[in-house]
Amino acid sequence: MCFQDSGQQAVYYYQRYKTPITLTLKDGFWVEQGDTGRWELSGQPGNHIAGQWSTVSGTKSLPLSLKFEYHDLDKNCGEEEFLSALQKTLKWKKGAWKDWFGWQYRDVAYGGDNSIELAANFPSSKVINTIFNDRVTSEERAERQLETLVYALEHPGSEKYDETYVAPVFLNGLWLGVRFYVRRAGTGANGTSDYTSYFSLATGEMINPWRWFLSSQVNQPHEYSAYSHPLPETMRAKYGRKESEASEFEGCKRSEHGYYQISLRNNGLLFWERPNGDGCEREFLLTPEAAMPFANAEGKKALSAFSKLIRLNLKGY
Repeated sequence: MCFQDSGQQAVYYYQRYKTPITLTLKDGFWVEQGDTGRWELSGQPGNHIAGQWSTVSGTKSLPLSLKFEYHDLDKNCGEEEFLSALQKTLKWKKGAWKDWFGWQYRDVAYGGDNSIELAANFPSSKVINTIFNDRVTSEERAERQLETLVYALEHPGSEKYDETYVAPVFLNGLWLGVRFYVRRAGTGANGTSDYTSYFSLATGEMINPWRWFLSSQVNQPHEYSAYSHPLPETMRAKYGRKESEASEFEGCKRSEHGYYQISLRNNGLLFWERPNGDGCEREFLLTPEAAMPFANAEGKKALSAFSKLIRLNLKGY
C-alpha cells in the first residue's frame, strides 16, 4: 500500500491479484474505488497504523496493521519497491469465442492492451495470431503500459491504461481486415490512431493497400502514417481537388486535407480523408478495374485477383 497527495489518497493491491485499487479519504474513512469496501485507520502516515477493512454495509470486516517503510507522501506510489510486483502483472486474459461470418475469434488482452485471437481453423491463423501477439507484447508497448500505470498511481483519477480496441471488420476470399484503435491515456483526438490492417488469407502476411500504388515501400506496418498518403500524381489529377472547385472548399482547413486512407470494400477500394470537423473531407470508390491504371506491379496482381473474386460473386463481408 502507498499513500500520496500529502496523505489524502492511497493505492493498494493484494499480493495474490496485484490489481491496483485506489482509496480516497472521505468522512474519516478510506473508501475504495467502486465502493467495494472502506478502511478505518488510526495513526498518522509515517508511523504504525492499525484499523480494519469492512464492506460498505458493514457485514464483513478484517483487521489491518501497516508498518511504514517510506515517508515521502507525494511519491510513494512511484517507488520501485511498490511497483516491482506490479511490473510482473502483464498477463493474458482471454474471452469467449465469437461467431463471425462462419468463423470464430475471441477478444484477448495482455494487461490493459486489447487484441484478438483467431480460431485455429481460420486461414493462416497461426501466422496472423503471431503478429497480433507480437504487437501487444513488444517491449515498447509493455513499457508504455507500465509508464501509464505509474503515472496513474502518482496522479489519482488518471487513466491506468490506454484505450485500445481491436476487431475484424472485413473478410473476402483473399484478405482479412482488422481495425486497430488506440487512444493514449490522458489525451484526446491528437493522441488517437485508428486504422485497418489487412492480412493475406493465403500466407498471413500483413498487406497495406497503399503498397499497390506507391513507387517506394511504405513505412513499417504498424506505423499510423503508413496508412495515410497523398494521392499519386496521376490519381490526384483525376480524383483530387481541382482549382475550378476552389469555391466549394472555402473555409476548409486545407493543410489538414489531401491525405487519404484506403479501405477495402466488397466491390472495390474506398479512398477517404479522415474527418477533421470542417466537413470538407472527400472520398471516392474505385473498382479494381478502375484502380488498375494507377497501380504498380504488385498492385496489378492484387487487383486482378480482387476483380476475379468479384466476377465470381465472392465479394465477402
